Amino acid sequence: MEKQFGSIVTSVLLALTFGCWLTAMVAPGWFLIEIKTSSSSSSLTSALLGESPKMKITTEVDMGLFFINVCVNEKCEQIDYEKMKTMQNFHTMPELLELQAEGVLAMALCTISALLVMIPARSKSTRYLIALILMSIAVIFESILIYRMASANAEMDKIKKIERTLLTGISMEVKLPYSLLIAGIGVLFGILGCVSSAVMYRKSRDCAQPSQVLNVFHAAPATGFTILQETY
Repeated sequence: MEKQFGSIVTSVLLALTFGCWLTAMVAPGWFLIEIKTSSSSSSLTSALLGESPKMKITTEVDMGLFFINVCVNEKCEQIDYEKMKTMQNFHTMPELLELQAEGVLAMALCTISALLVMIPARSKSTRYLIALILMSIAVIFESILIYRMASANAEMDKIKKIERTLLTGISMEVKLPYSLLIAGIGVLFGILGCVSSAVMYRKSRDCAQPSQVLNVFHAAPATGFTILQETY
């Protein structure tokens, strides 16, 4: 009963991890910036939409791993990431393909680990060990993704402070990247899943060893009886 409860707990933790990482990956909340211009001193709008800047323009950029939303005065459209990379100051963003690969690999490894834990089997000790290894790698991939995007947000925050002192009529705000928080919660669930997998692996091994000893004792009388028959 205790072993079954531990398996359920491990499965739930891995499912929560997958849910958090999936939500973070599809949401455009890895990089959020809002720029307000009150004069024609900024070229950001023209770089985004090919238009000359006008008075009182509010530009919002919401970045996801697979798409980027750009809104100018509540008029929104998706901008190709290759075009974003050519813009000034956006060179600090990591390569999108690398970010996508890290997120997808983490989710794939998490899925395999959950399947190994949930699929019924006579002996699960090896499966728990494999799930522990794969889930640890998944946590590392997702942690690298979070670190890279957090660094990019920090770099843009520094640029915001520099432009605030050099340019007039422009206010830039880097908003809280909620996808980072969701992914971070998923990493915590993933670490707990690794710990639970390690505990279940240890318990599975401890349960397997007594059964092996019992098999030896059950086989011993038959072996002794055979020896006696051969002797007499």
